[in-house]
Amino acid sequence: MLISGEPLKVFANKPSTEYKASIYSKLDDIRKFRNRINHCEPIRFNGNKIDCSRVIDIKQKLYNLINWIEPDLNPFFEDIGNIDSKINNTMTI
Repeated sequence: MLISGEPLKVFANKPSTEYKASIYSKLDDIRKFRNRINHCEPIRFNGNKIDCSRVIDIKQKLYNLINWIEPDLNPFFEDIGNIDSKINNTMTI
Protein backbone atom coordinates (compact mmCIF):
# COMPACT_ATOMS: atom_id res chain seq x y z
CA MET A 1 0.00 0.00 0.00
CA LEU A 2 1.29 3.40 -0.99
CA ILE A 3 0.72 5.10 2.37
CA SER A 4 0.81 2.25 4.86
CA GLY A 5 2.63 2.78 8.13
CA GLU A 6 3.74 6.21 9.32
CA PRO A 7 3.66 8.42 6.20
CA LEU A 8 0.51 10.17 7.42
CA LYS A 9 2.94 12.35 9.37
CA VAL A 10 3.79 13.92 6.00
CA PHE A 11 0.25 15.33 5.95
CA ALA A 12 0.74 17.20 9.21
CA ASN A 13 -1.91 19.81 8.36
CA LYS A 14 -4.64 17.41 7.25
CA PRO A 15 -8.11 17.79 8.73
CA SER A 16 -8.92 15.34 11.52
CA THR A 17 -11.60 13.84 9.27
CA GLU A 18 -8.98 12.54 6.83
CA TYR A 19 -7.46 9.10 7.32
CA LYS A 20 -5.28 6.68 5.33
CA ALA A 21 -8.20 5.40 3.27
CA SER A 22 -9.44 8.84 2.26
CA ILE A 23 -5.95 10.08 1.45
CA TYR A 24 -5.22 6.90 -0.51
CA SER A 25 -8.44 7.43 -2.47
CA LYS A 26 -7.42 10.99 -3.39
CA LEU A 27 -3.94 9.88 -4.44
CA ASP A 28 -5.42 7.05 -6.50
CA ASP A 29 -7.81 9.45 -8.27
CA ILE A 30 -4.86 11.69 -9.10
CA ARG A 31 -2.88 8.69 -10.37
CA LYS A 32 -5.74 7.57 -12.63
CA PHE A 33 -6.13 11.11 -13.97
CA ARG A 34 -2.40 11.31 -14.64
CA ASN A 35 -2.59 8.01 -16.51
CA ARG A 36 -5.40 9.36 -18.70
CA ILE A 37 -3.20 12.31 -19.60
CA ASN A 38 -0.17 10.08 -20.19
CA HIS A 39 -2.21 7.90 -22.57
CA CYS A 40 -3.56 10.97 -24.43
CA GLU A 41 -7.14 10.26 -23.37
CA PRO A 42 -9.60 13.15 -23.27
CA ILE A 43 -9.93 14.79 -19.88
CA ARG A 44 -12.36 17.62 -20.62
CA PHE A 45 -15.34 15.68 -21.91
CA ASN A 46 -18.22 13.70 -20.52
CA GLY A 47 -19.46 11.78 -23.51
CA ASN A 48 -19.79 14.36 -26.27
CA LYS A 49 -20.19 17.32 -23.91
CA ILE A 50 -17.43 19.61 -22.73
CA ASP A 51 -17.13 19.06 -18.99
CA CYS A 52 -14.20 20.23 -16.89
CA SER A 53 -15.62 19.05 -13.56
CA ARG A 54 -13.10 16.16 -13.34
CA VAL A 55 -10.20 18.54 -14.00
CA ILE A 56 -11.49 20.92 -11.31
CA ASP A 57 -11.96 18.03 -8.86
CA ILE A 58 -8.42 16.73 -9.39
CA LYS A 59 -6.96 20.22 -9.09
CA GLN A 60 -8.74 20.68 -5.76
CA LYS A 61 -7.50 17.31 -4.49
CA LEU A 62 -3.93 18.20 -5.49
CA TYR A 63 -4.07 21.58 -3.82
CA ASN A 64 -5.60 20.09 -0.66
CA LEU A 65 -2.87 17.46 -0.42
CA ILE A 66 -0.17 20.07 -0.99
CA ASN A 67 -1.74 22.26 1.67
CA TRP A 68 -1.78 19.36 4.13
CA ILE A 69 1.95 18.85 3.52
CA GLU A 70 3.06 22.50 3.45
CA PRO A 71 0.50 25.34 3.22
CA ASP A 72 3.11 27.83 2.02
CA LEU A 73 3.53 25.88 -1.25
CA ASN A 74 0.04 26.53 -2.63
CA PRO A 75 0.74 30.15 -3.68
CA PHE A 76 3.78 28.92 -5.60
CA PHE A 77 1.69 26.41 -7.55
CA GLU A 78 -1.04 28.99 -8.14
CA ASP A 79 1.57 31.36 -9.59
CA ILE A 80 3.01 28.83 -12.03
CA GLY A 81 -0.25 27.02 -12.83
CA ASN A 82 -2.45 27.81 -15.79
CA ILE A 83 -5.22 25.31 -15.10
CA ASP A 84 -7.89 27.93 -14.44
CA SER A 85 -7.17 29.82 -17.66
CA LYS A 86 -7.27 26.56 -19.64
CA ILE A 87 -10.61 25.65 -18.06
CA ASN A 88 -12.00 29.12 -18.80
CA ASN A 89 -10.83 28.92 -22.41
CA THR A 90 -12.39 25.49 -22.80
CA MET A 91 -15.72 26.62 -21.36
CA THR A 92 -15.99 29.47 -23.89
CA ILE A 93 -15.93 27.04 -26.83
